[in-house]
Amino acid sequence: METLKRSESYINPNYINENSMMSELIFNELIDHLKDLDVKVIIPDDIISIEALLDQAENDIPQRLSLIQEKINLDLRDLPIDILFDKLLGIDSLISFKGNIHPCDITTGQATVVKNKRQKMQELSPFYSTIGIKGVPLVIKLIKPNSSIDTSLNFLQQLEEFLYIREEVLSRYEGNKVDIPKKTLSYISSAAIRL
Repeated sequence: METLKRSESYINPNYINENSMMSELIFNELIDHLKDLDVKVIIPDDIISIEALLDQAENDIPQRLSLIQEKINLDLRDLPIDILFDKLLGIDSLISFKGNIHPCDITTGQATVVKNKRQKMQELSPFYSTIGIKGVPLVIKLIKPNSSIDTSLNFLQQLEEFLYIREEVLSRYEGNKVDIPKKTLSYISSAAIRL
């Protein structure tokens, strides 16, 4: 079977409307504005091959792998890796910032959608780490999708603020015999950034 390309594939992400379809492209443009500030988009192929990803998924998340296989009804090895990342892992984009690769799920959905996406990414976070994606999962809520430099800087500011708060919380509990409270841990395990 010929490898499918994202642009000509009928296995597209579940876009709700034109705004959500454009959001991923706009997000990549936003990140492109930040390249001089050491923020860049990472291509999934640069992290892991399709074969290695599927082998690891078979070991670590076999139920999810099976579910996706049933839904798609194709050999997953024939999918482009960006489609596989989206369908299997809920990752629309990967960004590198301050030495970490952050998985991103871009949405135009309402608060419930954002909450569900954060929860899914938190659940998959150990697997992300296993395949080399060690940054904090980010759900990017694009309210008015645009690719202005101001929006890019707003994203960077929110990301830096979140990472600063996260490090502060982690440092307070480091070495303590008390576990981080579940609600606090949930708060710092992923970020929802509104743009």
